[in-house]
Amino acid sequence: LPCQPCPANSVSSAASSNCSCVSDTYRLATENIDTNCTSPPSQLASGDIQVFPFLAWVNISWKATADSGGRSDVSYSVSLREESNTTWLDLGTFSTSSMQGEFFTTTGGLQPYTQYIVRVFVSNGVSNLANIPESTALTLKFTSAKAATCQHEQIVIREGDIGYDYHRVFDRCLRGRTPESVEVEDAYVRSNHQISNFLRFCELLVLAGGVKRITLTTGQDEGAEQQQREHFEKVSQSLSSHGIRLEIKFSTTLHDREIRFSNGWVVKIGRGLDYFKAPKGRFSIGFCEMKLRRCHETTIDYYFQPGKV
Repeated sequence: LPCQPCPANSVSSAASSNCSCVSDTYRLATENIDTNCTSPPSQLASGDIQVFPFLAWVNISWKATADSGGRSDVSYSVSLREESNTTWLDLGTFSTSSMQGEFFTTTGGLQPYTQYIVRVFVSNGVSNLANIPESTALTLKFTSAKAATCQHEQIVIREGDIGYDYHRVFDRCLRGRTPESVEVEDAYVRSNHQISNFLRFCELLVLAGGVKRITLTTGQDEGAEQQQREHFEKVSQSLSSHGIRLEIKFSTTLHDREIRFSNGWVVKIGRGLDYFKAPKGRFSIGFCEMKLRRCHETTIDYYFQPGKV
């Protein structure tokens, strides 16, 4: 048989039956000899990491690497330490596929007004073969927030944005000291899809653990009041099996949308829990995974009252 061209980043001599990787590229032992040779990814560059300190928490976000090395198995290992301490705290490893293009994490337990260093190390399947040390990773210094007063932060979800599932929006409210009770005031938890959204929020609270009571104040669905009550009863029974009591209150004057957590967090969302756009169909991407669901434009305000912690 005539010789075939070598895969990318590999060469062969006339007497060789396979192609060898060129300098600084690699092929895993489990990969076929006709697989392209690949390289470790580039580390992040200055400005690719952003931190948002908020009392004892910090939100960390970062951009995707500019060069994946020709591989799809890229991951980001995030760690944190006090500047005066040499021990790194592992905050987790995040793969490109699991983050869906939204690279962020949140952690708590920070000391007030203290110098910290965050590090994001980028690797892929051949990084170990290249012996790339974590000391090559991009780091960023920041000062944690003061803990003296109530603080406020605002984020804006733009029309058509994706990646704002309830886990991302409410994660900071459930870290550290988990709330025992949560109060939801939203006049429009009425139709089937709105009640489904509320159920998704309840599922998040179940997974957080520690929540004992949820109170929902909303408006009645005129013309379908009985069906609305039946749906709430089913949600209540399901929550009860997880040790959570659901209380439903109806109001004819409620307008503002607000969610209060007993650990001191208050979240005000312009559109309440109903900020997702309808999917294009039952078999379209984003129908099941809310992280992939497009959003309506809305503003989210976070308030934290230290005295309640």
